[in-house]
Amino acid sequence: MIDALREVLIEVGRSPRDEVLQRNGALIDSAFQDWLAAVHAGRREESETYLKLFLDLLPASPNVLSVGMAMACTGEDLDRAAFFAQRLLPLGPDNVPVRIVLADHCRRTGDVDAEVEHRLFLASPKGGLDERERSRHLYEAANVILSHPLTPAREARLAESLDAHEHLCAEGGGDAWAAFHQAMMATIDLDSLARPDDGTALDPVRLCGADGTVWPAESWAREWAAEGVEALFCVAADPIYCRRYAGLFARSVLRHAGVECRVVVHVIGAGADLPDIVGSLAIDDPRVVYSGDDFDPAQVSGRVVDSPTRAPIDKPIGHYQSARFGLVAPLLDVFGVPLFLTDIDCILQRGVGDLLDSARTWDLMLNENGGVTQFGAQLTANLLLFQPTPASHLFARFLRRYLATALQRPLIPKWVDQIGLGLARHYLRRHMPSARIGTFDVASDINNVVYPAYVPTPYRFLSLYQGFDLASLPDPEGLR
Repeated sequence: MIDALREVLIEVGRSPRDEVLQRNGALIDSAFQDWLAAVHAGRREESETYLKLFLDLLPASPNVLSVGMAMACTGEDLDRAAFFAQRLLPLGPDNVPVRIVLADHCRRTGDVDAEVEHRLFLASPKGGLDERERSRHLYEAANVILSHPLTPAREARLAESLDAHEHLCAEGGGDAWAAFHQAMMATIDLDSLARPDDGTALDPVRLCGADGTVWPAESWAREWAAEGVEALFCVAADPIYCRRYAGLFARSVLRHAGVECRVVVHVIGAGADLPDIVGSLAIDDPRVVYSGDDFDPAQVSGRVVDSPTRAPIDKPIGHYQSARFGLVAPLLDVFGVPLFLTDIDCILQRGVGDLLDSARTWDLMLNENGGVTQFGAQLTANLLLFQPTPASHLFARFLRRYLATALQRPLIPKWVDQIGLGLARHYLRRHMPSARIGTFDVASDINNVVYPAYVPTPYRFLSLYQGFDLASLPDPEGLR
């Protein structure tokens, strides 16, 4: 049959194409069926021969292009699949498989706006997909928009995606993945991005020394300025985590920072017990100070979602993860020196003098996961560096306001703090386009991979993450 098809091609070169095709219609149909049989049987070489012949004979045939696209997808040749899909789209704009191939191709090539158009079509009733797939495409559309600089057109498409997903869930059958996506997308507050900072005064900061004495932050600021303090390190956690990690963190910083610095440990929910909790930490060093708040987990009604396959978590993880961000703006206001904000389950392994020198180029530095397409995972909240500049201050004030609202929702994504960081970056780009936002070197400054136990690494900050074996840490200087 292949030889017969070659003869038809030779004849096309000698006579009018339409006449040859009409005269050989039955043969061409039979050859097409043989081609399909070869494809289904996995006879690759034969299938490729047929494909080349049919592309020469019928280059605009939807059937030929569709089989070619299917062959490319089966062989995971995604660029070749996109080649066929691009030729099929004008022949049938409602072709769902074509739209799926092109949406994924646009993701790989960075064509944001075209990807969004394809995904919005796939999520529409016209696409004919089920609730879960429609939800996925709306979620991916929102992700890709938020992962790139916002323009008015993209913001309009984002609003369309958010509204469409809300209606999909309201009218749908309660699919678990759709509900999970909705919990994530409901935290995208577009109105907050448009509102200018209202200049609301921040609550004054009071810090407690190791002896239990509480002083206004301004008193500490005068003393530290006289002592030439160059940087602050700030962490926050509940009393249990503070007892587990605060000493380890503080000792690693004071031992390795290489610059005159101070450590601020915020004890979430300490209330009037702050002096007693400070005493129980047994960190006898005047360079470490403490703050606290009156947070009561029993007053939180919202639950945390981290998976569509698990029940929401009652423990207010989002509140605990977000508390430290509320400290940034007031600490910058009072102390006027660079501020490192990290997770408490983190240790410093080498000095920060060179990092502070290079960071003067930036208003703030973020920990960015290159290549990550999920908006809530693009910025890891385990390390930030804020300079005492207006841009850094504006970023911190927006983040503080955003989290205060987002944490009131009935369902709170586990990554609400990282979603807030991404939105704060968009906010800063809009309201202060001249802001300078840098990123850490994830090969040497901070790890974005999880280590279950200690191994030698090049990282300046080693984030221990949940489940890390503290007993595995080398302890020549009493860090444990």
